[in-house]
Amino acid sequence: MYLPGPTTPADDHPGYQVTRSVRSGTLTLHLGGEIEWRDMPALRTLLCQAGQAQDRFEVIDLTGLEFADSAFLHLLLDVQRHQRTHGIPMRLAGPLQPIVDRLFTLTGADAYFDFHPRHLPSRP
Repeated sequence: MYLPGPTTPADDHPGYQVTRSVRSGTLTLHLGGEIEWRDMPALRTLLCQAGQAQDRFEVIDLTGLEFADSAFLHLLLDVQRHQRTHGIPMRLAGPLQPIVDRLFTLTGADAYFDFHPRHLPSRP
């Protein structure tokens, strides 16, 4: 299933994409493109809907994510808190693009998430 992020033709912001896959019974959401503060309302709604579906996601794959800002980190923390409250594990996967990797490591947010063991953010 492909779920496009909001974009407008006059907007130079390319937007983001969300796809989903199921492998070995684990639902993964794949994020791609660029995510910034103005995308948060739509992305929050999309993630909340995915979290309430029968097949709740356990992994968010950030491999295709080319840009994200601190608003995205805040959203991920909220989603993680919601998942934990409902007893659903949440892991992030990569490898992360350099700018996204820097966002996690410079803010220290990498310490608050479970990353797939092979895709840990780099440490300086």
